[in-house]
Amino acid sequence: MWLGWSMSRSRSMRPSRRVGCGPYKEGCVVGSWDELEARVRQRMYRFQELGDELGAVRGRETSADGAVTVEVDGNGALLDLDFSSEISRLSPDEFERTVVDTANAAARNAFAKRAALVTRFNEEIAG
Repeated sequence: MWLGWSMSRSRSMRPSRRVGCGPYKEGCVVGSWDELEARVRQRMYRFQELGDELGAVRGRETSADGAVTVEVDGNGALLDLDFSSEISRLSPDEFERTVVDTANAAARNAFAKRAALVTRFNEEIAG
């Protein structure tokens, strides 16, 4: 089994066995405590940045006839719902369908943005 490094109580480096970490896996061995701490801190900041990016995701969509505009957050929760004068031309059933379809489109838009952020993050972490 491959020998990696771990910290002793005195913060000095000592050899130890690490499961799932082979000699060719990048990121498994660090040369010093400072290097390890810097890597952990960098990842922590990147996780926080991802959280901020995900929190800022919005999806916005306007119906084809311009009657309804919907804005949702990254979880698909409704943030804003605007109607134009075009809604007066819609029947109650058309109005309902337009609102629901537009809200679904806005949510799909937000989910696609979230997926792109998470995919980019995973690619960064994987190296």
